[in-house]
Amino acid sequence: MKLSVQKTIKAVVMIVCAAAVAASALGLTIAEPALQNSSSFSPNPIPSSVEIANGSVYDSLASNNTDEESDDEEKEDSTESEDVESSDSSQLSEEQTSGNGEKSNISSNLYKTDNISNSNTSVSSNQENVYDNLTSDDITESNEEKSDSTDNSSEGISSSDASETSDSDDTTSSIDSSSTLDKQEGSGASQTDSPGERTQDGTETNRQLFETSIVDGESVTEAQFYFSITHLDESLTVKSIEITLNGDIVLWNGSVMLSSENNGINKLRVSATYSDDNGEVISGYREYTIYLISDESQDDTIEPVIVTDLSNHTRSDSNLEFFAYISGNVTNESIKVYLGSKRIYEADGEYSCTLSMGSNLIRIKASCEYNGETIELYDEYKVKLIAETTDETAPYLSYQNVPSSVKGSTYLLNLIACDYTGATLNYSNIYLSLNGSEISYSFSGEYITYKLSLLGGQNTLNIRVTDNDGRYTDYSYVISCTAASDGELLGYALLEVDASVLGLGDILSQTQIEIREGESAAASILRALEDNGFTVDGVGEIDSGYYISRIYKDGITENAKIESSLIDAIVADSQTSINSQSDLNSLGEFDFTNSSGWMISVNGIYTSYGLSEIYLTENDIVRIRFTLANGKDIGAGANGDSYEVTY
Repeated sequence: MKLSVQKTIKAVVMIVCAAAVAASALGLTIAEPALQNSSSFSPNPIPSSVEIANGSVYDSLASNNTDEESDDEEKEDSTESEDVESSDSSQLSEEQTSGNGEKSNISSNLYKTDNISNSNTSVSSNQENVYDNLTSDDITESNEEKSDSTDNSSEGISSSDASETSDSDDTTSSIDSSSTLDKQEGSGASQTDSPGERTQDGTETNRQLFETSIVDGESVTEAQFYFSITHLDESLTVKSIEITLNGDIVLWNGSVMLSSENNGINKLRVSATYSDDNGEVISGYREYTIYLISDESQDDTIEPVIVTDLSNHTRSDSNLEFFAYISGNVTNESIKVYLGSKRIYEADGEYSCTLSMGSNLIRIKASCEYNGETIELYDEYKVKLIAETTDETAPYLSYQNVPSSVKGSTYLLNLIACDYTGATLNYSNIYLSLNGSEISYSFSGEYITYKLSLLGGQNTLNIRVTDNDGRYTDYSYVISCTAASDGELLGYALLEVDASVLGLGDILSQTQIEIREGESAAASILRALEDNGFTVDGVGEIDSGYYISRIYKDGITENAKIESSLIDAIVADSQTSINSQSDLNSLGEFDFTNSSGWMISVNGIYTSYGLSEIYLTENDIVRIRFTLANGKDIGAGANGDSYEVTY
């Protein structure tokens, strides 16, 4: 039986030696100057729909993807010394990539961010200031790198800081790019130099934004965890500080409450956003792993459990190291660890193995005597090994309409995301947050559309695109919003009403319409139509599910005539047929055909949702167009299904 003091020392040593052995799915962070549709990324936890790090998607062909025990297990148990698995010293290169707009070849750069505030002092704490390498929930740290972490470290990396190329799996590199809306380019960067000691052009700099009193990988026994943040650049103004604990944004008044779940492993992220005298927004962040361990004096009353730093995750480094032991005041303890059906043996308090591509099942079987009884314990974890993220394999945004500035509180964001093959990804592959809060998509069609409710001033927009193999790319933007009072004039859009399919051309030539704060396109368009002598019938409510069903005006269809080529297309269309319904003074649903009605396009894109869900911005061009064939005759057929001749 081991003494409780020896157990405590062993636990702490193993935790320190193996800290940050969590997931390492490589990704790329993109940040741009605030007026270039950018900001820094504060990677928020990935939503459950994306499932990057929880092992929800696995390759059924992976060699280690099995939870069935082979007949060899018991044989291996009796010949442990013959089966010790050696670790593979080779490591996958951790070069990371990304693209903004069109996919581009971007070398790895160290952190550039945008957004938060400044007081050169923060909340005090009884913890010591310690410099560590940047870590991430998805990044693991080798023992050799761990020993050098206090030399190659900094906290709160500035927007201009970058370093040179590195093999290290410890840090997630980010991109500092100046770019257009559609493409970014960056220069090479490293992770072997101390973060923040090189600018993008390679010149030396020692600029750091902030440091904290947190010791990465430390173990504590109190759930209430105190720490301080010290801001280092007096020329910057602190705009905001965001604390994320285990994926959730939490309030911070000098301390946070750690969780005992997940064997007491807590992931803590500190983000700070600043502005300089020129109004440029700069951000930095640090990530830590904190272990909440139970007081050994209470072990007599706490059921024993398996304590390990393993987790379900996706990574690109095939070399995995972790610890596992039984907590509590126990005797006759035994632990057996398997990768698939192959036994892994402990060495110097740790386990190590080489993963296969795809899903890897790691099982921990343990037994011990506790309070005179034999206790059997079992845990299993799925670790998915993927190819490293490179310029060639990174997912990317092929389209986005992120503005640099907006007047008014509401903006519709449209995105198209692709994997490296160019295949379109769906909404479940996108995680989006605005000012730290997750935003769900509103519509999914040609674009994945999000309704953004902006605050006056600087707004931080973070986007993570994840492919189906777990590779991800992070984008960050700062949107400057000019607040407006309800009903205030925001600008003007252009409106036209067209019935070319009936040979009538523009029923209403392009005219200016007002955009007002708090109004959807339904309210703006109806007001403009009424001002121009039209009366409108609609379905739904002005603020929910509204679309135009009929437009009235004296003699509106007086000269209507369908061209013979269009009649031939309609006759050949099994879903559409011509009828005799029409009205001289109105035009609407089911007139002339059974598939007729009004459709709306904004800037040439037909919407899949009603006018009440559209919010216009300055200089938008809105067209209300009559169709005889569910859009096929005006180039707006579903799934690209349109007639050869369109109007």
